[in-house]
Amino acid sequence: MRNEKADTAKNIATILAFGLLVLVLSATVQVPIQIASATTAERVIFCNLNAYPGDTITEDMTLYGDLPDRTGSWRIFYKQIEGDSEKMDITSWIEVKPKDYTIKTGEAKHFMLIINVPSDASLGLWGATSEDAGIAGHAAQRRTYIEFKDADAEAVVQGAGSTTYTGIRIPVSVNVLGTPEKPSPFEGITDTLKSNILSIAMLAVIVVLLVILLRRRKT
Repeated sequence: MRNEKADTAKNIATILAFGLLVLVLSATVQVPIQIASATTAERVIFCNLNAYPGDTITEDMTLYGDLPDRTGSWRIFYKQIEGDSEKMDITSWIEVKPKDYTIKTGEAKHFMLIINVPSDASLGLWGATSEDAGIAGHAAQRRTYIEFKDADAEAVVQGAGSTTYTGIRIPVSVNVLGTPEKPSPFEGITDTLKSNILSIAMLAVIVVLLVILLRRRKT
């Protein structure tokens, strides 16, 4: 019995010693920490926007800060591929205001996408190879993008400070339409005549009758 009690006591002591060792090690060993960065966009495609030469397109955009506060900026990007026509690169048309931003946790930040279509732009699709670029899963047709990047300077990797960049490219394309025909100066008069044709006809009949009556009286 004494041997069994002694063995039990030894086992308990061993377990306690092992547990104490685990606690000490967990207190002294640094576990790598990674803080994820996340900024989400309300709209991720601006494709097939219709405009005439010389038009200015304005679109509202919103970014949401989902995790710790971060700063960032917008840039305009062209994905160059051999064989592309000059219509693929419309970066010179595009501006995002404001360019730089700071987004707090849970904040919605609003921006303006401004596209100035040149007055000499030829007709057709610009910024993408086909109108299918506006459909999810057709990234191969996209060429011109706006891109937001935010830098989370608080990210910690294995105890050392670092900068983690997150963001997304949003495709942009414009369908330049033919210049609308200038309205004829007589268009308003024509429309008035068409809408009042019955009244005009009745007036003409009355005038003719009056002329006939006047002639009869003179004779």
